[in-house]
Amino acid sequence: QSFSGEVYFVIRTSVPPRTIIEPIRVALQSVDPNLPLLDPLSMTESMAAGMFVQSMGATLLAGLGLLALGLAAVGLYAVLSFSVSLRTREIGVRMALGAANTSVVRLIVGHAARLVTVGVVLGSVLAFAVANAIRSQLFGVQPADPVTLIAVITVLALVGVLAAALPARRAARIDPVITLKTE
Repeated sequence: QSFSGEVYFVIRTSVPPRTIIEPIRVALQSVDPNLPLLDPLSMTESMAAGMFVQSMGATLLAGLGLLALGLAAVGLYAVLSFSVSLRTREIGVRMALGAANTSVVRLIVGHAARLVTVGVVLGSVLAFAVANAIRSQLFGVQPADPVTLIAVITVLALVGVLAAALPARRAARIDPVITLKTE
């Protein structure tokens, strides 16, 4: 058995909740002047206080997700930049034989698209498996929410294209004469 000296009143109103706090305080003090009205909250504020830990966790996970997206973009850029530096001779030969700048850009962006596609497919499979494993802890979200999945894939594809843009542009500017002269 447990005793609590606290009493909670829940009042439904058609006016903004903050406007009726003072009339309620006056009504309580008319019954007993020693009754305090401590910490009056609207239902929205009360629910927000109860969900504070979950909302902070969600905010932290969103921040970590953005950090992971940034790291993935930097990693993809680094891999593509390194790949372009290794393929400088090949790209120079292609351009010396008449390849257009657009075909060189398509070559580099195509390589990035393959990397992003493999990453998205593997990531989607793993995300679906993890989401099914923690299904009971998901609130208001289905493990295979198509809108979320499409949004994530779109963002990752855009990040992949942006990460590939600079190495592709640098590859298109390779001077075949200088490249072949170093041989």
